[in-house]
Order: sequence, then structure tokens, then C-alpha cells
Amino acid sequence: MEATGSKLMRVNKNRCLRVAGVELYLGKLLRSTMVKVIWDQTELMVISTDGELITKYDYPFPDGVTYLSLKHATAKFQNQPEMG
Repeated sequence: MEATGSKLMRVNKNRCLRVAGVELYLGKLLRSTMVKVIWDQTELMVISTDGELITKYDYPFPDGVTYLSLKHATAKFQNQPEMG
């Protein structure tokens, strides 16, 4: 991937997004949906087509990593239990 950029991508049926050789698990609510991935030298963000930040990871990913779940995200705003 280029040092900085953005790309429109579809989350797969397993609820993951493959970016730079790493599977990012995004949760059941995003299965088969389109999202925008934006990255620079320090972070990678996944944003809904409505502009909502879904998750953010440190980027580039550590060497040898092939899978990251939401617990590895530095920020996440979807798939959270309702507080009430």
C-alpha cells in the first residue's frame, strides 16, 4: 500500500476486511457492507459510508500480524453494547 491514501472496500461475509495482508474483524453489524479505509504513516481508520468512524488501528501493522480484532483497535465506535 502507498504511505497514505484511502480506498472504498466491502466487508466480507466473515465480517472482516483484508488490508495490507491483515484481516481486520469489524463485527456482525458490518457484514457485506461498503466502508472507506483511510490511512497515513501512523494510523488506519475504517469509516462508514455515512462518515461515522467505525474503528481505528495503529498503522503500519506490526510485522508478522495476520489478524486483528476490535480489541486491538485504538478506537471503536460501533458494535458496542447499549448502555442503559
